[in-house]
Amino acid sequence: LLHVGQDGTVTLLHKTMADWLTDWASEDKDIAERGKQALMADLHADPSDGHKRLGEWLADEREDRFAFAHAVHHLAHSGQNTRAMELLHDFEWLLTAVADKGVPPWTLVRDAPNPEDDVVLALGKSLHALRERPLELAFQLLGRLGSDHPMRGSIDEVMKARGVRWMRPVQAHLAPAKDPLRMVLQGHTSYVFSVAFSPD
Repeated sequence: LLHVGQDGTVTLLHKTMADWLTDWASEDKDIAERGKQALMADLHADPSDGHKRLGEWLADEREDRFAFAHAVHHLAHSGQNTRAMELLHDFEWLLTAVADKGVPPWTLVRDAPNPEDDVVLALGKSLHALRERPLELAFQLLGRLGSDHPMRGSIDEVMKARGVRWMRPVQAHLAPAKDPLRMVLQGHTSYVFSVAFSPD
């Protein structure tokens, strides 16, 4: 049994339940025999199949913050890269994740199966702005992708449907998605003479 905590973490309530769901070679003959039946087959969980099943469920879930925060990760880890990228190109989903559910955009960039995708690159270059102003997502994307990008129509529709007033760029005026610039670092109060990076 899974329990979703208030902070969005998912916990397996009891190890014996996990053992029962994943152990076809039970020493208990009755359980082993029932394991061959359809009921047991429906309840059996293959751990290697976990990313796939969880990814599919999370991709369709539209209420839970956990779903928005982890759908791309589980889809990508189960080889469903096309579906993961569809979510990242769905502006309604992306805006809900970042602005409404408070999902840190860097996690979506990190989990994207295609890090060279123009939307993923544009999102990565927008992290500094979205951290403080997540509703600036539409402006940031169009400002980097340009008004002729296929996502333009859905961005206009979503913003209009939400009744949000925003400054719609008519041309790309920010660092383009494919520009060598990867990310803007902010927070320093004077000149920067050196930078150190850490894997974490």
